[in-house]
Amino acid sequence: KANRSFYYTPFPMLSPDAGSKGSFKQLDILFMALLAGQILLCVILYFLAGNGENRSDASAMNWELSNTFVLVVMALLPGAYVLSRMIYLRRRAEGALLLGLQRKIEHYRATVVIQMAVLEGVNLIALVFFFLQG
Repeated sequence: KANRSFYYTPFPMLSPDAGSKGSFKQLDILFMALLAGQILLCVILYFLAGNGENRSDASAMNWELSNTFVLVVMALLPGAYVLSRMIYLRRRAEGALLLGLQRKIEHYRATVVIQMAVLEGVNLIALVFFFLQG
């Protein structure tokens, strides 16, 4: 009889010892969850803003530079990209020094999660600011 674990895992790809294939599957699931959250927030904000009914055609896409929200987002987006890229490159160099494939995969997974969190945070701010500008 094979040595089985004493706990039941309904989603074996999410267990900590799932191996490299499971780790990359986790990243795919996490990416899709983060994307779905952003899309859901966009839909909710759209309906809370009144489906654009209270906006005129001229103000619906009014991206004047005098608008503070636009300036903040324009500063945050490239800054977040540069920050996430710097974090990725620094952590990639740290990960190259690790021994063992499993430790490297875990380090890579954490690096990608940090990178996605930075980019998603700025994207959510951009969505909120877009709908706040009216």
